[in-house]
Amino acid sequence: MLERLESAEAAIQRARLHPRHGAMQVGLSLHAPYSCHPDLLRAGASWCRDNKVPLCIHAAESPAETELLLHGSVRSAPWLARAMLTPTGIRRSLVPHRSPVAYLASLGVLAARPLLVHAVHVTDDDIRLIADAGCAVVHCPRSNHRLRCGRMPLERFLAAGVPVYLGTDSRASSPSLDVRQEADSARALHSGWIAQDRVLDLVHQSFPWCLSHTH
Repeated sequence: MLERLESAEAAIQRARLHPRHGAMQVGLSLHAPYSCHPDLLRAGASWCRDNKVPLCIHAAESPAETELLLHGSVRSAPWLARAMLTPTGIRRSLVPHRSPVAYLASLGVLAARPLLVHAVHVTDDDIRLIADAGCAVVHCPRSNHRLRCGRMPLERFLAAGVPVYLGTDSRASSPSLDVRQEADSARALHSGWIAQDRVLDLVHQSFPWCLSHTH
């Protein structure tokens, strides 16, 4: 587990020193709170913080993820809980009984100011933790729709001053990688909640860094 992290760290350092590196920043992606062991989350976040390396984590994506971290089970789909409880990630003895965001905060991960992808199933306390840590979130409306994750509370993030960017997640769960189509989907999804031009503003704001996933 930590050996793979060391390998990723070495690859990132090589990329950063490459003569053609240019303006792109290469970062680390630790998949999700339930799929990574807490030691990996702590170590990865600490290394990113110390070396000023961008960090990306999928968090609070599905109802099942939140239920698993809070209760150690997914009552509506026990088979899914078994699939999510893995030797390399969360085990029953490690269930934190916290929301995904609060769990990451308790491990010190939010101190690395990760980019949090999805952030659908969040409480007001979760949003406050994200805002206080200076984290940003990525909204993936089409992926969320296909995976039946629910509607991300975009208006609450914006009201809290949390930077929100539009993303496509990946071709595994999105019909394309066209962020303009993502914006159209977001406008329809949040109609009646947020002004249409405010949703479009998410496309045009400058992004703090460009991430190359290293799992």
